[in-house]
Amino acid sequence: MKQKSKKNVGESIKSNIGLGNYKSEIHYLSQKFYLIIFKLGLLNKVNTDEGYNSIVGRNTNISRLGILLTLYFILSTFHSYAQNVSINTDGTPPDGSAMLDVVATDKGLLIPRMSEAQKNAIANPATSLIIFQTDGTTGFYFNAGTPGTPSWIRLTSTDDITAPTMITDADNDTKIQTEEGDDEDIIRFDVEGSEVMRIHNNSRINVTNSNQAVYIGSAAGSNISSGVQNAFFGHEAGANTSSGGGNTFLGYRAGYVNATNSNNTIVGALAGDANSSGAENTLMGMQSGSAIISGSNNTLIGKNTGRIFTTGDNNTMLGVDAGNVLSGGSSGNLFLGAYSGSNIASADNLLYIENSNSNTPLIWGDFANDTVKVYGTLGVRDEFTFPNTDGTANQVLQTDGDGNVSWSSVGGATSIEDADGDTKIQVEETGDEDIIRFDMAGTEFFRMDSGRIEVINPNRAIVIGQDAGNNLVRSVGGLNNIAIGNLSNRNGTGRDNVTIGYNALQSSTTSNENVAIGTRTLEDITSGGGNTGIGTAAARDFTTGSRNTGIGRGSLQNNTAGSDNVAVGNLAGATTSGSNNVFIGAEAGTGYTGSDALFIENSNSNTPLIWGDFANDSIKIFGSLSIGNAFTLPTADGTSNQILQTDGLGTLMWVDKPTAGASLWTSVATDVYYSAGRVGIGSNTFSGGFTQEITTVGGGGEDGGLLINHLANGNIDKVGMQINISDGGNGQKHGIKTSIIGKNNQADSLFGNYTEITPQRNATEPAAFAYKSKFIGADGATYGIFMENEKYNYFSGNVGLGNTTPLAKLHISAAATGQHLRLNQETNTNTSEIQFAVEETVEWALAGTASNHAFGEAFYVWNSTRAVADLFIDGTNGYVGLGGSTSPTAPLTFNNNVVNKKIALYDANSNDHEFLGFGTDSQILRYQVDATTTDHIFYAATSSTTSNELMRIEGTGNVGIGVLSPSSGLDVNGDIETGSTNAFYFGDPTTDGSWRIVRDGNDLSFERRETGSWVFKMKLNP
Repeated sequence: MKQKSKKNVGESIKSNIGLGNYKSEIHYLSQKFYLIIFKLGLLNKVNTDEGYNSIVGRNTNISRLGILLTLYFILSTFHSYAQNVSINTDGTPPDGSAMLDVVATDKGLLIPRMSEAQKNAIANPATSLIIFQTDGTTGFYFNAGTPGTPSWIRLTSTDDITAPTMITDADNDTKIQTEEGDDEDIIRFDVEGSEVMRIHNNSRINVTNSNQAVYIGSAAGSNISSGVQNAFFGHEAGANTSSGGGNTFLGYRAGYVNATNSNNTIVGALAGDANSSGAENTLMGMQSGSAIISGSNNTLIGKNTGRIFTTGDNNTMLGVDAGNVLSGGSSGNLFLGAYSGSNIASADNLLYIENSNSNTPLIWGDFANDTVKVYGTLGVRDEFTFPNTDGTANQVLQTDGDGNVSWSSVGGATSIEDADGDTKIQVEETGDEDIIRFDMAGTEFFRMDSGRIEVINPNRAIVIGQDAGNNLVRSVGGLNNIAIGNLSNRNGTGRDNVTIGYNALQSSTTSNENVAIGTRTLEDITSGGGNTGIGTAAARDFTTGSRNTGIGRGSLQNNTAGSDNVAVGNLAGATTSGSNNVFIGAEAGTGYTGSDALFIENSNSNTPLIWGDFANDSIKIFGSLSIGNAFTLPTADGTSNQILQTDGLGTLMWVDKPTAGASLWTSVATDVYYSAGRVGIGSNTFSGGFTQEITTVGGGGEDGGLLINHLANGNIDKVGMQINISDGGNGQKHGIKTSIIGKNNQADSLFGNYTEITPQRNATEPAAFAYKSKFIGADGATYGIFMENEKYNYFSGNVGLGNTTPLAKLHISAAATGQHLRLNQETNTNTSEIQFAVEETVEWALAGTASNHAFGEAFYVWNSTRAVADLFIDGTNGYVGLGGSTSPTAPLTFNNNVVNKKIALYDANSNDHEFLGFGTDSQILRYQVDATTTDHIFYAATSSTTSNELMRIEGTGNVGIGVLSPSSGLDVNGDIETGSTNAFYFGDPTTDGSWRIVRDGNDLSFERRETGSWVFKMKLNP
């Protein structure tokens, strides 16, 4: 229905629009209109008379009526059609789709204007309510929320639209921001409300977390709980690590299984991926140490090095496939070179230096037995070279003065070259070229020249890790640097450095040309350059030292200013402070602090397998030295002017050099030997002035080593062999010493001394003795051993020792008036008894049956002056009683005496307290040590040669579990687990003023004892 207004020319028209008891005005010329609109859009009343503000005679709740909108507009004609409203000057009806249709060409729509505070003060603003804000960020705002929870959104044009500064999730705790602060130009990554990474405008990536760690790669470090200072790079690298710290893993599944182990450096796809409990390993190369489960302190560098061994320790392997089939718990091996030791399945303490899988490496060694072999040519400096085959018997090594040493008969010489001169070793083919060349069959196959490992990088820095390389990507930083890991090369401005691992090279300022791989490697270097460190804490303490090389955990770690050192192996050269040293092997040279030394060893021994002095060009082998399997050099020097002579069987010995024109005393070359006045027949190992060795094969009869026939007549003494020994010094003297070694399943008897005597069997013949020993002394002739044979019945009489009238089959006497040992005759009533008597009084006896003895069927030791047995063995159960216990109740039973010292394991002071052992004190078992400086230690074996300490109780009372030097009453290295309600007490739990910590379910309470009761003071609840 259309309502038309009345118009008076020249009169100002004022129109009001009323909503409930609210009034709005529309002004056009001199006319006034009142418009009242309700939710249903029905026109209730329009009147041109003044005075009508509203036909509704009560207050109307706008929110309840749900008024859609109220608009102000100035026009000359007003139309209303049911639910549609049209405001225009030409009578155009409203569009059917519009609740309000406003048409004008010279005026606009004016929206309510208010401040931001007024906007926010609107009570329950309707959804889609529009206002214009006049302060702050001015513009049109509409409520995109609800009346209860409004959300004011500013309407903008395309000119106002700018790129977003943040991408966020629904709850705004996971987001990417490009500008958290004004113009800071930092991209920040937040996850669950914590910032985890920043990208700075200088190309530096800063990874932030409480564990001081860097993880890059799918699932890398995904299970970390408490592990700190780790750096994991690669798909699933360190994926199972939870509490292990100080690890550096680079590569696909590198260190995948590792959970709680620390200080491992693993680089390469699948390297160390099975390591579950091994620690302090350095593994570099694809699948290097991939099967290690619990091995520790291993240094493996190269693809497939040590690929399948599982539990070995202290192995050092460098080169592709080095030790790649070594299995089980092989330990202490040192393999250098591609494929070196790759055909060895199980070994300990071996040295292999080779560039193939040969069983005869260039250098072979046995650290356990201090043995070195050189499978090839061994030279001494540039002076001379040993041959690689053994000579014939009696030949000696002789030089021609030009570096050629060969086997020759005495007075002969050979050349260092072979017969036709096409196989040789040269040290200088052209003037001062300083190249060692090896020629075989006329062709040069090997050249030793100065080598160079050159690392070439693009002219830019690569920096990953929290506070890593702060200066490297700025204008103040040097070129060609790589820094990966938290604090890696943090302060450096030098050039050409490569650092991987937590704190690696972190103190560097101007240091150049360093390589540091591993946690805390080259950590303290400031200005020293040209250093290489690989492994946790390798070369850690260097500050100004230069050109040092340390490979392996802790190698060169305590050196600060030394230069030109080389150390390969776990803790190799760890304590040295000098320069120009070479240490190869686990702990090699650990206790050495000087300079210019060579150590090849797999322990901290001061006498390594190979020792050298570069300053004096000297080398020593602390062990035996063999040339291949040909011959072995002696380990001691000879006397002046002696020469080395081989036996043709691989052994060289020092012998006197024959005079000119003379030959060695020999009939057949291998039969007779002579040295320093000693003669050997069939043997060159002299055990006396005359040595004879005879080997008899097959046949029967007798074969005498020494046969003496003495055919003589006359009334004189006949001597077959006489040995006179005159020696005033100490030591035993043997006139004749016989050693006979039998064999398995020996068919015939063995006799140390065999004597045949054939008497003429007549009545006047004097006595015949199978053995006679006479001692000449101040008391005249006495007999140490005397055998009395019946004249015609041999070996049927008694034997006396120390007497001439034995009373038993064996009778030993110290004097004619007494007996020391007596085995009773069968007619004796005390059968099966051995008595030790003096002048017929039994001092003690051994008995084995019950006959005439109070102790029953047993073996015991007793004294006739005491009624108890000192030693008692029960014949029925084998139980043993000591000190008078004749009824043992256990395999070993002592008497019931209560004494401090019951069992003494070590007794240097002979009193009841200062000893190591056990005793009793009333109802107390005493476990005794001899002083407060002596500790009680409990061990568990880890192998047939080593044990681990489990617990220590010091003489002062301090207890350590897993701690070698406890500093308090209880010092524990590890967790202490209690039951669900157990408590820790501080002080006497029965005395007021004491404290306790008690667990109750998930709560942990701190309580104090007051007036006899425990009073709660503080509780921790997770």
